[in-house]
Amino acid sequence: MTQNLGKKTFVLGIILLFIAGVFVPCSQSVQKQMQENSLMNNEQTSQSTEYGTVTCYCFGKTRNDKQEIILSTDEATLIFEKLDELKSEITQAPYSENVNFLKTAFVELLDEKGLLPNSDSKEAYRSLLNPKWVQRLQNREKQSIFPQPFVNRGTTMLCSVGGQGRGLLIPLFLLPRPRISMLWFGDGVTLAANLLTSRGYVAGGAQAGFTLGFMGIGISYALPGYTLYGFIGYALLATTTAEYVEYYPPNRAPEISDIQPGDGQQNVPLTLSELQFRIQDADGDLMSYSVTTEPDIGSASGNLKPFGVYKVPVSGLMDLTGYTWYIQVTDGKETTEKICKFTTEAIAPIVSNPLPADGERDVPMDLSMLQFTLKDYQGDTMEYTVETSPNIGSRHETGVHDGTYTVPISGMTYGATYRWFVNVTDGAHWTRKVFTFETGYPSQFDPFDYGWSYRKQITINHTQVLGTLEDFPVLISRSDADLS
Repeated sequence: MTQNLGKKTFVLGIILLFIAGVFVPCSQSVQKQMQENSLMNNEQTSQSTEYGTVTCYCFGKTRNDKQEIILSTDEATLIFEKLDELKSEITQAPYSENVNFLKTAFVELLDEKGLLPNSDSKEAYRSLLNPKWVQRLQNREKQSIFPQPFVNRGTTMLCSVGGQGRGLLIPLFLLPRPRISMLWFGDGVTLAANLLTSRGYVAGGAQAGFTLGFMGIGISYALPGYTLYGFIGYALLATTTAEYVEYYPPNRAPEISDIQPGDGQQNVPLTLSELQFRIQDADGDLMSYSVTTEPDIGSASGNLKPFGVYKVPVSGLMDLTGYTWYIQVTDGKETTEKICKFTTEAIAPIVSNPLPADGERDVPMDLSMLQFTLKDYQGDTMEYTVETSPNIGSRHETGVHDGTYTVPISGMTYGATYRWFVNVTDGAHWTRKVFTFETGYPSQFDPFDYGWSYRKQITINHTQVLGTLEDFPVLISRSDADLS
């Protein structure tokens, strides 16, 4: 116990030496002046203000800065008094708010007196009074020895294992004899490696560990404010969950391949009964996987599986529906995820590739036929009907298969909008499509013939059925315009 108490005293002593060594105003001349000043005061003699050179050394950086300044005895005394106050407060409560305040005030005082080099900011010197190892001690002081849940895990078999830190062993004291099991929890470091391959892991931070078939030595020991543990030995199995886990050699994540149906695949048959994928791990680790689907058509999972192909039963697929399935595979160290999508085929016949295209404008008035394509993914025979509005043609056929079909049309006029309707069935399912187009000039335009046709219509009907006068500024004479 004396040794451990000495260890704690040594740690506190390091902190004190660090604070005392970071800013050391050194000047023998000032101390001499202060002593002479004290003697003169005791003798109650009058004096004038004395000055001396104060030197400040700053350690702990990439270089040692040195700053010299001439200060009065009172100013130098104030600096030494602030340093003594800071050291005293650090000894009593090293992590208190008052210590942080005194550190800031001390740096401000040195800067005010010109003892800080201009090459660095005050923040840089404050950081020297708050090194990272002090922060780690402060954080550890606030932490519970009982670990929180973690997701990182290291596991190895037939291994040597050792660890130390702040926490507990169960049992508290381990003699060098075989034990069925041993566990520990706390904040520390654990190392384990396979005796044959040297493959292993290092676990750090808050952690919980377990060994099976342990033989070795260990101890838990309490100091005021601390409970420490340490152990070393051999185990058939050692596993640790911790904040941080590093593996040697570095672990390689599992791989997912041979996806079926392929990602982005279209027209997947509704008879599909299973999804399929392959998993493998370059390190030879056993893997666990889980698969879910959206919309839900099935799911599956498996634990500690070797390299191989795995399947997920699915059912209830709907036609012309997009599905997404999510694959997640882990080897206990790293996780690989993959998102795949596919779209099912249509049950009802499909109408596509309309000609003219839906919404097309300026379709020639001398177009002689409409055209479209039929497709049934089940190979059923189909029956279709085509109608137009205004009526320019129609058609009805039965017993047709996949292919392109045409409908004769005639009698179209300029600038008119036409709709045509395609209805098709395979005997069980119907599909209905509506397309529109707007006519324009004929494909072979004769301005004289067209102008005569226009004059004839507006003379007989007294209506402008083919377009406005502005559409034909060259073809229509002044007398024609007067007729309107």
